[in-house]
Amino acid sequence: MKTEVITVEPKTPIMDALDIMKKNNIRHLPVTQNGKFSGFVTRGMLRDASPSDATSLS
Repeated sequence: MKTEVITVEPKTPIMDALDIMKKNNIRHLPVTQNGKFSGFVTRGMLRDASPSDATSLS
């Protein structure tokens, strides 16, 4: 049995990556570019990079 590894690309939008993590109940995502591992992101990293609710108000 093979397990498909869930990955994102460097240009994946932050909110899309967070949605992938939430839907799959995971906290870390490998980042691949041209099929090769280039790093990883965590929920914490993505939250830190997201604008806060206070700065997003219009």
